[in-house]
Amino acid sequence: MLFIFAIYGDRSEAQLLGKPAMTLSRLLGKVGELAGKLVKPVKRGGQLDPEETMTVPEIIRRWDYPAEDHSIETPDGYIIGVHRIPHGKGGQKDPRRIPVLVYHGIECSSADWVYNLPNQSIGFLLAEAGYDVWLANHRGNYYSRRHTKLNPDKDKKFFDYSWAEIGEIDAPTVIDYILKNTGHQKLQYIGYSMGTTISFVLLASKPEYNDKIISVHDMAAVTDSRNNASPLFKIVSPFTKQITKMYPVIGPQELLPKPRNPKVPPLCAKAAKTCLKVLVPLLDSKDDNMMNKTRLRVYYSHFPSGTSLRSLLHYFQTAAAKTFRKFDMGPKKNKEVYGQETPPEYDYSNIKAPVYLYSGPNDHLAPPVDMQLIAKKLPNLKQFYIVPHPKFNHLDFTWAVDAPDLVYNKIIANMKAEDKSK
Repeated sequence: MLFIFAIYGDRSEAQLLGKPAMTLSRLLGKVGELAGKLVKPVKRGGQLDPEETMTVPEIIRRWDYPAEDHSIETPDGYIIGVHRIPHGKGGQKDPRRIPVLVYHGIECSSADWVYNLPNQSIGFLLAEAGYDVWLANHRGNYYSRRHTKLNPDKDKKFFDYSWAEIGEIDAPTVIDYILKNTGHQKLQYIGYSMGTTISFVLLASKPEYNDKIISVHDMAAVTDSRNNASPLFKIVSPFTKQITKMYPVIGPQELLPKPRNPKVPPLCAKAAKTCLKVLVPLLDSKDDNMMNKTRLRVYYSHFPSGTSLRSLLHYFQTAAAKTFRKFDMGPKKNKEVYGQETPPEYDYSNIKAPVYLYSGPNDHLAPPVDMQLIAKKLPNLKQFYIVPHPKFNHLDFTWAVDAPDLVYNKIIANMKAEDKSK
């Protein structure tokens, strides 16, 4: 418990020490920069992979695909970065191409869908399959760390959000923008991890958006995480009530941001093998044989990409409550904001769009047993697909070299079938 407060409780520590506190964002940034200077980079063939310092549009163009960078303003002033691949290699824009919106997981970014080789990355595979691909970013991450009024480096209020706001505000804003710019009335939706949570929040809280989505394809779906077997989750979750009570004192915080200076690589990009051995087992299963280890530095140059403490705390809360509900602000604040002392639950019955779920047998963060609980509550579940590989885990949905054969091609085939029936 003391460790948790040492990380998150900057204000309380300031009171104890009698000195101004350094925010979590600044602290992690300083530690990362210092460690990055101390750890010698491991070079491959005398050169670093150029994708380690590239942006997502630069990675896309590197493989001769077209890339567009869109900035979408939400009603509450956040500016969301969305990266578009309008067509496949050697193709051209075609208004008949159906748009597909892809949402990444917590601490991730749109890089998830293009940082493997083109024949292994779903972003490129979707473009070659005839789709107009839109890769969204969560508010507050590396590509969406902007606001019309708030400065994320100075205004802690910028990070006072969770995945609830992303699902209720950002996702519908992005969907409307895409449909307006493409002339389509509907789009396909693909989510991974927190991207799946966003889809459920969106459709449960704004049922009218069911009519704007052809079908939902959610990989490693997460709602209340009651059976989450991640070691880190098990360590922290028993203290959820105490952390929730401390949150008003701790205040909004940025969590594990990606360095803003591209010349300063993240710590794990400098020590990729060490992070693989230490951090991955803390988050997920220990099995890492499905990823391309020669690209570890590329992965860790784009992950983590930043999020809010509140987003992570929200997951701990839903797991402790064993129900999918809005953020718990405490009885008094809940009464003020929600009109009741406990957070209202999201209504699964509102999710009318066709939903396909894709589960990894070895996934500790979104275990199959939790996904089966979600499946039972969905009124229009079309398929519950278990990846046919016993060691396929949470991270493999973005890192595994066999993901196209095991998952991505299945998603595309299901999307094509839904396209024909719309």
